[in-house]
Amino acid sequence: MVATFCGACLIPMWILPSKWGTLTAGAFLIQFMIQGAWGVVPIHLQELSPPQFRSSFPGIAYQVSRRNSSLPPLTSRLTYYFFLKKQSLET
Repeated sequence: MVATFCGACLIPMWILPSKWGTLTAGAFLIQFMIQGAWGVVPIHLQELSPPQFRSSFPGIAYQVSRRNSSLPPLTSRLTYYFFLKKQSLET
């Protein structure tokens, strides 16, 4: 929680820099806070997984979540094609 809050406080330094050094420092610090906030997730997944799958569970969970996050663009494209485009062609 602390790393997330500190990372949120660093966003202006990252997106509104006036000099190259400020941008570099902001990018480094925001990445440092992101790693502090989310770097423990694979370790936590390893601890939750059964002993037989302990080495592969975090990677499989990562790949499944990447696959699931790629579905919304596909579904929105299919919705456009099957519903909106067909309606515009019929009129």
